[in-house]
Amino acid sequence: EQIAGVTTAVFDKTGTLTAGEPTVRAIHVLPDAGDRAWVLGALAALERRSAHPLARPVVRAVDRDLAGAPAGT
Repeated sequence: EQIAGVTTAVFDKTGTLTAGEPTVRAIHVLPDAGDRAWVLGALAALERRSAHPLARPVVRAVDRDLAGAPAGT
């Protein structure tokens, strides 16, 4: 009931307010980076071996991108 009257919420920039499932919204490869498929394939190959929590969403996004689906789907 008390929150019904709240008109403004302020959050810090630490990223702690999340759904707990990081996602990649877009992938941008610089034009002078080389062949897009090669760059993304190399990225996915490196990230597949990583235990970092952000590696899985990166790999999923690259796999979707290479399959022709938008990164955020």
